[in-house]
Amino acid sequence: MNEKMKNTLYQLLTNVFPKIDAFEEKLLSEKSVELTIKEVRILATIEKSETKSLGVIANTLIITPGALSIAISRLEKKRYIKRLKDNSDKRITSLSLTPKGKKVVKLYKDMLNEMILQFTKELRLGETSILIRTLENVNAFFNEKIKP
Repeated sequence: MNEKMKNTLYQLLTNVFPKIDAFEEKLLSEKSVELTIKEVRILATIEKSETKSLGVIANTLIITPGALSIAISRLEKKRYIKRLKDNSDKRITSLSLTPKGKKVVKLYKDMLNEMILQFTKELRLGETSILIRTLENVNAFFNEKIKP
């Protein structure tokens, strides 16, 4: 790979992720959602998680349990989630979305689907497949690099 290609990839990698965040924040704001994109991603992760435990959610989001706990407290105060204590072991806490939280997650999913449709609408089927394969490779690379 030549230097120009390396520089282009560097620019794309360092520019696209903050732009995705900013775009998502803008869309949330336009929909009058008073949460940050990080808070919405926490809600979406809770919804996807089978166990709904703090530890699993923190690992999935690649944040510390302490940082998640602080965010969870904020989301609980805003009535987007509730903590549920395990009846057999009080040390175990799972998380549940409230109807308000479920509404935000649905809005977020709809927003992501629309965003994906918009930026892939000009791609041919083969180009979309290449994009997917490339992003899968990037994802696998980072998964391997951040493994504990």
